[in-house]
Amino acid sequence: MSKRLVEIDALRGLAVFLMAVYHFAFDGWFMGLWDLDLNNWPMYTLGMFVRFVFLGLVGVSIVLSSRDFGAQVKRGAYIFALGMILTIGTAIITPGYTIWFGILHMIGVSIPIVSLFKGRPRLALFTALFIWLSKFFIQGKTINSSALLWLGIKYPGFASLDYFPLIPWLTVPLVGIAVGHYLYGKRQATKLKVLAKIPGLTWLGRHALLVYMIHQPAILSFLYLWTKIF
Repeated sequence: MSKRLVEIDALRGLAVFLMAVYHFAFDGWFMGLWDLDLNNWPMYTLGMFVRFVFLGLVGVSIVLSSRDFGAQVKRGAYIFALGMILTIGTAIITPGYTIWFGILHMIGVSIPIVSLFKGRPRLALFTALFIWLSKFFIQGKTINSSALLWLGIKYPGFASLDYFPLIPWLTVPLVGIAVGHYLYGKRQATKLKVLAKIPGLTWLGRHALLVYMIHQPAILSFLYLWTKIF
């Protein structure tokens, strides 16, 4: 069995906490409760940090995992199914902004793909570079169909609350494979282990999927009650 590094859980937990902060600010803006510039540097930096940590740790965790390819496929299918729950929910509640290929869909698909690069960090980096450069070939291209949303090619007028196509986002877990090999190849903790001393972060990291699924309904319910009371 592979050695579990609590700093990975703590780092994921930090991303979960900051994600909740970001979504609280975003949801309040979306509901018209306050003004917010999503492109200002604090919000942009916060959002990108959370995205890169979540997706990067997909690759790192695969390196540290003892699961075989079949188990990784099942894990990916489970996470993708959770993403489909969000698709159905947003199609009902916010049909104009349905989540068709959000971060859970992306993680679910990427897990079996990226697991093929375990033990091949250089190939993972080369492939990551290729995918990153590919985005410039599809940038701005549209088709009159949703068939290629997963790849990164949208249809005119496309809008979604959460969108993480394989191009370019598959780049991040592939880089995570390389980071996992070079930084955690000997299963030894790094200076990031200090994060595990912060109360609650390790727990959040180990229950990241559960927290992800319930945090938005909880935030939206709180903000709705806030508007009714105050």
